[in-house]
Amino acid sequence: MTAEIPAALQGTRDVLLHAAQDPEVQPALARAQEAHAPRTLLVGVDAEGLSDHAIHAALEIEKHFRSKLVLLHAVGTAALSWENVEDPADAARSTGLVVQATRVVLEHVRQLLRARGEDGARAEQLLHVVIGPPAKVLSSQARELDADLILLGTHKRRGWIDLGSTLRGVLAQAPKAVWLQTAPLTPLRSILCPVDLSSESLQALHHACHFARAFGARVEVLHVFHSSQYVLSTWAGYPDLGAAFALDDLRQAARAEFERVLAEFDWQGVEHTLSFAEGEPAERTLEREDAHDLVMLCTHGRTGLPGAVLGNVAYSVMKRCTKPVLAIRHPERELLR
Repeated sequence: MTAEIPAALQGTRDVLLHAAQDPEVQPALARAQEAHAPRTLLVGVDAEGLSDHAIHAALEIEKHFRSKLVLLHAVGTAALSWENVEDPADAARSTGLVVQATRVVLEHVRQLLRARGEDGARAEQLLHVVIGPPAKVLSSQARELDADLILLGTHKRRGWIDLGSTLRGVLAQAPKAVWLQTAPLTPLRSILCPVDLSSESLQALHHACHFARAFGARVEVLHVFHSSQYVLSTWAGYPDLGAAFALDDLRQAARAEFERVLAEFDWQGVEHTLSFAEGEPAERTLEREDAHDLVMLCTHGRTGLPGAVLGNVAYSVMKRCTKPVLAIRHPERELLR
């Protein structure tokens, strides 16, 4: 029978450690941790090596969480238009495009695995080659596989290929989370997690804590007071909504609510710091990226005006951030465009 915990100790580190050691509590904790562990990883693989960093990141995540890994290459309408072809899939097969693409990409995957000390033998098991637009293919396969995480490489424009539009399409259609890895993989020691205190952003924070526990990292939580949303116009003489509602009071209330919510949050024993800032959420997030190894956020937050903010913030951060970005999408809501 589990001993009762004194009310005065609720929420303290001692209670968390005591509960974690309780044999009746451990199964529940294990289930909670498993719920946030990525069980299936899906990596979009291109034909230019732009996705190599994403593949390396996926291999590390696979190792830490014992996830199932799938590498997916789309023979691709991002680079080739099929508008005048009656049956694109049949045309691709009949011209041998799929076979040729498979052979080339497969050899590249083998080389990546060998560079990590593997023999490359499991490349054929990991790689799947299909026909269709990358964003559509990745999203549909993610649903079919019930993938918890889609990983993408660089999104910069290269010739006819615009992986920026692929990123936008995947964010709009992905059933769960999207990881963007545009630079070489570095040890994961610090995670930045901007929140707007919505349930979606707090869910992203739960994921951040789970990754931090797995990799031994710390978490910085950033809450940005978006004061410009209270200003309707900069024209002289136009009514100032911020002044009418006492902007200082709103700012103080926002900070107090941030501190209250995070004081009640289950940190899972993860080292963390809280930061409160004012300005544009994307800009304040990007200002802090150099101090971290991963930025983790949700793709949309509150409904109404502030809700439009975090949806656009996620895409803006992913386009411009030089560090890996993991965007957690709520499965029951559509991405704000």
